[in-house]
Amino acid sequence: ASTNGGSESFAFQNLVVTTSAPVAFDMVGSASQNLNSFSNPSDGAFSSAGDGFQKYQRGVSSSIPFSVADDSLSIFPADTLGIIKEGNTDIFFGITDTVNGDTSGPVSAIWVFDISGSSELGLSIDMAAMGDFESSDTFVWTYSIDAGSTEIAFESTVDESGSHTYTLEGGVEIPLNDPMLMQGTILTNDFATFSAAVVGTGTTLTVTLTASTNGGSESFAFQNLVVTPGIVGPPPPPPPPTIGVCGDPATLIHDVQGDGLASPMDGMEGVIIEGVVVGDFQGSSELKGFFLQEEDSDADADSATSEGIFVYDNGFGPDVEPGDVVRVLGTVDEFSGLTELTNIIDMKDCDTTDTATAAVITLPHFSIDDWEPTEGMAVTFSQTLYASGNFTQARYGEVDLSVGGPLDNPTNVVAPGEPANTMQAVNNLSRIQLDDGSTVQNPEPLPPYLGVDGTLRTGDSVSGLTAVLGEYRGVYEIHPTSAVNFVRENDRPVVAPDVGNALLSVAAFNVLNYFTTLDGDGAICGPDGTSGCRGADTAEEFDRQKIKLISALTTLNADVAGLIELENAADDFPISDLVEGLNTVAGAGTYAFIPTGAIGTDAIRGGIIYKPSAVSPIGGFETLDSDDDPAFLDEKNRPALAQTFEENSTGERFTLAVNHLKSKGSNCNAEGDPDTGDGQGNCNQVRTAAALALVNWLATDPTSSGDPDFLIMGDLNAYAMEDPVVAIEDGGYIDLMKLFVGTGVAEGAYSFNFFAQSGYLDHALSSPAM
Repeated sequence: ASTNGGSESFAFQNLVVTTSAPVAFDMVGSASQNLNSFSNPSDGAFSSAGDGFQKYQRGVSSSIPFSVADDSLSIFPADTLGIIKEGNTDIFFGITDTVNGDTSGPVSAIWVFDISGSSELGLSIDMAAMGDFESSDTFVWTYSIDAGSTEIAFESTVDESGSHTYTLEGGVEIPLNDPMLMQGTILTNDFATFSAAVVGTGTTLTVTLTASTNGGSESFAFQNLVVTPGIVGPPPPPPPPTIGVCGDPATLIHDVQGDGLASPMDGMEGVIIEGVVVGDFQGSSELKGFFLQEEDSDADADSATSEGIFVYDNGFGPDVEPGDVVRVLGTVDEFSGLTELTNIIDMKDCDTTDTATAAVITLPHFSIDDWEPTEGMAVTFSQTLYASGNFTQARYGEVDLSVGGPLDNPTNVVAPGEPANTMQAVNNLSRIQLDDGSTVQNPEPLPPYLGVDGTLRTGDSVSGLTAVLGEYRGVYEIHPTSAVNFVRENDRPVVAPDVGNALLSVAAFNVLNYFTTLDGDGAICGPDGTSGCRGADTAEEFDRQKIKLISALTTLNADVAGLIELENAADDFPISDLVEGLNTVAGAGTYAFIPTGAIGTDAIRGGIIYKPSAVSPIGGFETLDSDDDPAFLDEKNRPALAQTFEENSTGERFTLAVNHLKSKGSNCNAEGDPDTGDGQGNCNQVRTAAALALVNWLATDPTSSGDPDFLIMGDLNAYAMEDPVVAIEDGGYIDLMKLFVGTGVAEGAYSFNFFAQSGYLDHALSSPAM
């Protein structure tokens, strides 16, 4: 050996000379030796090709369960699960989903080897596994000699608080929770060799594989089952450390946390900590643990190190309460970004209390990393916080809170590019996610931070918030430790907005995929019957949607309304059905619709309804698509719909153009129009070109109205300061929202909330004459 440097080292142990010739084997180069018999009652017993418990071989087996074969290199690049690489053409034993409609319990396969004349045997097997496993997913290899006592050679375990990133042969990396372990080592989708001693001598060695797995997205594979002389199993584990008594020396929590984003002790076993409980979430429907903070008397003066940590006890120890001093022995782990103590070996309630002072948080931070020094600690907010987004409240119990009021979407109030990106950075540092301290999806009842009317609205405020700071998948979040009482700051309107002394009101309204065709299995929609359906899945969902839409539209009481996201059926039934429902509530004949039939090829289209008592359509409707202007890509944007109306009482005319441009989340790479990072999202050029085409088209008076009054309304999928809206304004149109309301969320100028930021994608722009 040769090494040059004091920061390099080698070490060696357990130098063993073994006989190279195996006593017996199977599945080694697709061959076997001294194999008396192999039996597997489950061979070919599963009705689904995705399930299996048997020997397979690439190029020979009629089918291999998809979750076992790694086809990502060339056969199926989109593969996201697999073990057996494309070049592995040897026989292997594969397992997936053994608990299914064909069997309800563990299944077994048996090998019987001839070991006559051999002693001091060992068993060596190549093993691999990939999936998001549960504790019920197991496999065990046992052996017996000459039908004697059965001994365990290998037994799997699952790390239910861990995760692992698997790399498929094609190069894609797949992160999954709850990996499978063997002898304390994570099994991956690459084979690893494990060895165990076989105790005893005799004539025949019976080796049995028993497994149980419930899920097609989990798989095991085994190869190179070898009986070898002289193999010594892994050394017995050292005796576990003892927790001692309360008050004995312990590792200080700030030393576990360290001054970086991850613990310097990550993975270290046998760590003892002692501290004060500052947040109790031990319930099975909660986080299954508690937050422990160093006593004030032992806290350090380093502002870069946290004094708190999450203890994932998973029901192990005694029930604890805030204020209790608790001593815990376990393993340090970084789980989804959160430093925690897991795999708890021992835990004691010290039967005493102590103090751990909460950290005072002031927003905005200077950096996202500024949260890390308080991770795991009790925190309190001196400022009033505001509900800035509640999109995931019903599903995950999450609410986005911000300081200074709800957050504006940057491009709704400042120009795209550097101004928007600067504002976005400030927004990111001005928010924190409130979580209900639970991992349950769709919790019932909902978290107790709702208003008296059973909802929480954007802009509602909360003061004096106290919580503990956690982290999950890179997102810092607070779990409240006292009641969260929001104050209603943003009442829901109960009447239509006052638009002054106008004789006529015109609205744009997104009906959110109003499909009379239910989106069941195999349902087909679109004017040519080639699109998927997007609306309600069941009749009950459809009725709920329809009732809410009718209530909103009749309360709005507009004389003309452009509708967005109607089912684009071959006929007018969807809009006709909605108008029929409106008239059932508002009175027969209150509303009528412009009959257009299908418009374009997308699954959704625009439409127009109106009150015949107030206005009359003049002439026919017209649409703008690629045939009118190649710059208007109707394969991306929905065609614009224009109709001229005459006010019955005055004879005045105007033309309404209803629009729905391409969304920000769509892919426009084929058009050379990706997200450039300026805050406008994908497809900005596609939308801008469509906006210019719209202005040019309306300049030709496409409906032959003979009148200069035009309204551009609908979902432009662009915020107020973005290129498509600016292009329309540069074409001479006036943004009525900017003129009469403003641009900021504080002024009420928003129609949409996305990722806890508000702005308006829905517009009303008028020609100067109007």
